[in-house]
Amino acid sequence: MARFMGALADGLIVSAIGLIIDLANLEGLLSLELWLGSAIWLVWFAAIAKRGQTPGKQMLSTQVIRTDGSAASRRLMWAREVGYRAAVNVPVILVGQLYPASTVSELVLAAIAIIVLADGIAIFFSPDRQTLHDRVFGTLVISIRPVRQTSAELRAL
Repeated sequence: MARFMGALADGLIVSAIGLIIDLANLEGLLSLELWLGSAIWLVWFAAIAKRGQTPGKQMLSTQVIRTDGSAASRRLMWAREVGYRAAVNVPVILVGQLYPASTVSELVLAAIAIIVLADGIAIFFSPDRQTLHDRVFGTLVISIRPVRQTSAELRAL
């Protein structure tokens, strides 16, 4: 549940940023919008790569590690993030190239939904609750909350 809530928090943060950019009415300034989006993604990635946590993961005390239990390197986090984004965006770009503009938005949304759902549903078929991109990059998302001791355990100290 923490992983879902973290992803939801991340989605809300990214959506809020996108809404602000959209409300700025950058119509006709596509290149500026792309640059802003790229800059936001770089800042987002910098937060992820340093500690293996998105803002949502930080709020819910979860973290990305390697399957051997060691910390995920910045290089691995970079590959994981770029790989996931490519898996979502490349099919979207292909759909945009193959179909007329009038049907692209619906097809793009369907393509994104299918990819993201397949990735997330994989958690339920993995003993370590890994998404597809976790499996590809050899990572896990773990809880880093401190374990609370019971009263009896504290008295025994």
